[in-house]
Amino acid sequence: MAKIIKLRNGAVLLYHHNTQSKATAYRVGILRGGYLDKNTGISHLFEHMLFKGTSKHNNEELSTLIRDNFSNINASTAGDYMVIRSYESNKKLKSALAISSEMLLDSVFPEEELKKEKEVVKQEIVRANDDIQRISSFNLNTMAYNYPEIKSKTLGDEIKMMAIKRSQLLKYRKDNVIRENFIASVSSNLPAFVIKRYINKYFVDKLECGKANTFDPADLTINGDSKMIVDTLDRKKVVMKVALPSIGFEDVKESFLLSRVFSYASGIKGPLFNHFREKNQLVYSVSLRRWCNKHSGLIIFDIETSADKVNDCFYAIRDFVAEIKQGIAQKEVDRLNEKQDESEDRFVGHPIDYCANYMYDYMDRKEFIKPRVYKKLKKQVTKENLDRVIADNFNFDKIFISIVGPINKKDVFSMSKITKILKP
Repeated sequence: MAKIIKLRNGAVLLYHHNTQSKATAYRVGILRGGYLDKNTGISHLFEHMLFKGTSKHNNEELSTLIRDNFSNINASTAGDYMVIRSYESNKKLKSALAISSEMLLDSVFPEEELKKEKEVVKQEIVRANDDIQRISSFNLNTMAYNYPEIKSKTLGDEIKMMAIKRSQLLKYRKDNVIRENFIASVSSNLPAFVIKRYINKYFVDKLECGKANTFDPADLTINGDSKMIVDTLDRKKVVMKVALPSIGFEDVKESFLLSRVFSYASGIKGPLFNHFREKNQLVYSVSLRRWCNKHSGLIIFDIETSADKVNDCFYAIRDFVAEIKQGIAQKEVDRLNEKQDESEDRFVGHPIDYCANYMYDYMDRKEFIKPRVYKKLKKQVTKENLDRVIADNFNFDKIFISIVGPINKKDVFSMSKITKILKP
């Protein structure tokens, strides 16, 4: 289990003592991503430019240094964070952290490299604008959460991104790469005090203080009414997401039980696949997934199908929910617990997995489930509790529908008809 270690002025270290590996995985960066970019994509461009030269090493020298001395230094940007990440042997950890610090705090954003990198990012935007899964997810989130921040795409608008200047990147770093926004997630067999010393030395002690971000995605709540967006695009398939509001991680017990319901419903021979693949032969693929933060979440039917079968999928969702609301058989509850125990016995997390998962957990929950709490939660997985959670969560008081592909809105059932189908 990871520890949450509070450093100076709001900086946070998530430390996991991993006895299974002699290497260390780390993520260091800021809790500030594309959600706050107003569609400029500046967080993502900033991340790209971290590899293009510092005051000590020009672009070519930095590339050679990373390639010849380290196994895997990379970076990534999401809606709520920007991090440099790596997985290194313990003997190279100090030097890897040192170069990561140099990149984050001392990049010079050379004009010629900025011009080249904008073209690279431009191609990423072009690809993203052609990705119907990505478009469908973006439409779903902006419907369900009426917050202006999440209407900003992490990659940004092409025109706005191309207009970013070097001076804006420098200001971005000054305003955002500060102690109050800093986060590190580390999985290592090195002691906590050693990791803390490294993180303080290479990052926290060098960071200025500033004003922390006021927007936290963990605080998002569902506050929209039922809606549907249909994006007509010339593709060979339709991606549709049908979502309903659900509980967040704050209610630990209910959230844990709901995750077990998902394990039951989404099994290869479970009810979900029976209805969509075997019984009705409606889809190319179907999954039941959940997106959550601390306070709220979405239960999402993620479906790939053909345009002529979109409306039939609403009936299949209805039949699926009706089946699981009839109750889970006791033998299925036993099988579910047995499989979960087997899975836990088999799993030994890789340092990279631990490092990433603990960071995501912290951003979504702001805490970790303690082992003793987890043991108590497992005892709550009973037929009665699972049936109750299904009844409480699989209702359709609100429905959010995102459809992208070769179909027009006039060819999709109206929201009133869909509501009558799903909530008779």
